[in-house]
Amino acid sequence: ESHEGKNDDNNNPPPYNPNMKQNIMDDYKGANAHGQQQFIKPELLGGDGWIELGEFRLGQVDDSHFSISHRVNRKTCMIFRKDGTIHPGPRTDYGLFDRKYIQGLKRVRFGDGWLELGEWRIGVCDDNRDHLSIAHKSMNTCMIWRSDGTRHKGPRRDWNNFLNRNDCYTTKDAKYGVYHVIDENDKLGNNK
Repeated sequence: ESHEGKNDDNNNPPPYNPNMKQNIMDDYKGANAHGQQQFIKPELLGGDGWIELGEFRLGQVDDSHFSISHRVNRKTCMIFRKDGTIHPGPRTDYGLFDRKYIQGLKRVRFGDGWLELGEWRIGVCDDNRDHLSIAHKSMNTCMIWRSDGTRHKGPRRDWNNFLNRNDCYTTKDAKYGVYHVIDENDKLGNNK
């Protein structure tokens, strides 16, 4: 269900949902049966092929582009193109703040170590948890970040997180924590 027409300004979050906690301090539920602290995980906000994390939006802009943009001044930090090239900001085009929120999201999926937004994936590569990449379904990799702190830009066709990373969960399982997206079934305190 789209929130179109329910908000005059689509740059505001969807209307208040009493079942969704609005403040991290409200998220504390107490202890579970094992005496561990439990928290309610708020809904992941976003739309068609994009998500919002704090003041940032990241996701598919169109059939060829993925971007990371920020709410303040509507600046785009980085654009990734499906041919594997990167186009750094700051810039004012290819942002996502003209997009409407969609309850339940659309074309947002996640799996074991990856997040898929439209035709793009951000995630670890194969079983090597030392490499994180952003890639398009065309198998072009735009950027790789390694555990040694180095980054390796594309275009390239290796270290692509579409390879052997196909376990998928539905968006109804997608929640987020204070700083990261988490699997609904992940154990508290055991963030992958």
